[in-house]
Amino acid sequence: MIFIERSTIISLLIAALILTNIGVISAAEVEQISLTYPMQKVVLRGSYYEIGFELGTFAKNAGVKTKKMTDTERDRLLEYKEFYEQVYPPFVDELRGIWAAFGLNYDDMEFNVEEIPLNGQKLGWRIRSDMLIPMCSGFSLTETATKDGEVLFARNFDWFRMPCSIVFMYPEGAYPSVACTPYDVGLSVVDGMNSEGLKLSIHTVPNSGVPQPSPALPQVIAARVILDTCASVDEAANFLKATPISFPVSTVHFLIADKNGESAIVEFVGKDVKVVRPEDDYQVMTNSYHSQNAHLNCWRHQTADRIIKENHGFIDDEVAKETLRAVRQGNTQWSVIYKSDTNDVLIALADRPTEFYEFSFLDT
Repeated sequence: MIFIERSTIISLLIAALILTNIGVISAAEVEQISLTYPMQKVVLRGSYYEIGFELGTFAKNAGVKTKKMTDTERDRLLEYKEFYEQVYPPFVDELRGIWAAFGLNYDDMEFNVEEIPLNGQKLGWRIRSDMLIPMCSGFSLTETATKDGEVLFARNFDWFRMPCSIVFMYPEGAYPSVACTPYDVGLSVVDGMNSEGLKLSIHTVPNSGVPQPSPALPQVIAARVILDTCASVDEAANFLKATPISFPVSTVHFLIADKNGESAIVEFVGKDVKVVRPEDDYQVMTNSYHSQNAHLNCWRHQTADRIIKENHGFIDDEVAKETLRAVRQGNTQWSVIYKSDTNDVLIALADRPTEFYEFSFLDT
């Protein structure tokens, strides 16, 4: 596990950027994927500071403002800065870059960049009750389940329409990755794959009395750190067990798989972190606690499991797409397939659910 850290705090750029459509990110490479759906392809390269500067420039162009901090806000910022320096130091370099884009010195602790949360709890947009209904479906397949011996990973992202990006990230000292990031330009990771073949997705689950530690990494930031630093399921699971994680929007669990065919579902139940391994050469995850066998009553889980069993040993891209379509819902925003053997990504958007765009690390 390479312990470099990707400043993730910005991950919660969630606040400002969900309210603004994607703009121009300074020197970053930006390409609109669809004219009818607010998703773009973004490529970011460089040191964490340089990537932070690009993200800060984007936020500034989107209308994010700065404000003078109160003593209470400054104390909280200092607490989180110390936490990030211990858990994931690159966070701080990236934050310095973001603040620099606004002409500010992060280390002065005098001004704050408005709408960029520092503690995983502030959200600059209203959460409706329907946003918290458990949704999303995903599955991982090992080489013995597929037709050509590929390791496949797929998911439907079911929530609500929002600006989002498919981000290719090349931070110095970390694993390159590609990830889908709602809300902002690359920080709130909900699914993705890195150059080592590690893949993950996060799905909401009912709250099970999970504590909200402070300071802590928000779950979408933890996902980004895992892509930056982990090459195996064990590394990712150990990181989640050892690191304080918070759930500012909704409790989630993680489906994680690696290029060796290992997979696991990591769940947060009360104060415990439970790791559920598959009983077969594939694993399906929806929005129920597998550690409690609650998933057995979910129609989407039953449907995906049936299709995989019926096509076992002969599953290819088309069967994976068929499975995603079968568990698709009216609020499915995208369907994505990650192929770690070829480093390819196939993604279909809500406006054209049967038309898959294809991307590769080689393209960027």
